Amino acid sequence: MKIFLDEFVVDRAAGSPAEQLSVILLIEAIRVKCDITIFTPGLLAKYYKKIKSYEKRFRPQPKAIKSFAAFLQDSIKATIMDEPPNVELPEKLKSDRELIAAVIACDSEKILITTDEDLISFLQEASITTEHDIEAIKPETAMEKMGYV
Repeated sequence: MKIFLDEFVVDRAAGSPAEQLSVILLIEAIRVKCDITIFTPGLLAKYYKKIKSYEKRFRPQPKAIKSFAAFLQDSIKATIMDEPPNVELPEKLKSDRELIAAVIACDSEKILITTDEDLISFLQEASITTEHDIEAIKPETAMEKMGYV
């Protein structure tokens, strides 16, 4: 199972205590249940940029932010995709092009975990999830799927 996270999961790591706990549990579930998490250099840069902005804003840093940062540091063991394929995607997905293209490029079971409900809906309505066998779900659903709730 290959897991992709969008950068908005980092926003949740800086949210309410319940949201922070959900991120900590999600990362723990991914570490325990999943063999490979795939990133691209551009996605890693987005994650680190968000983490750095929250690190500057919060003193002390929420445990969820630290957990997410440690997860990214562990990603050295993950597959890093140098450049996702140039996939033709609707204009609405322009800001998520790299993420969606990387997900599409995988040839095994793949899950896109996002807090962006509009993105999930659009991927389903545009039949991208069906056409490319992508499961686009919210973090809570991902934890249920991995048997962690």
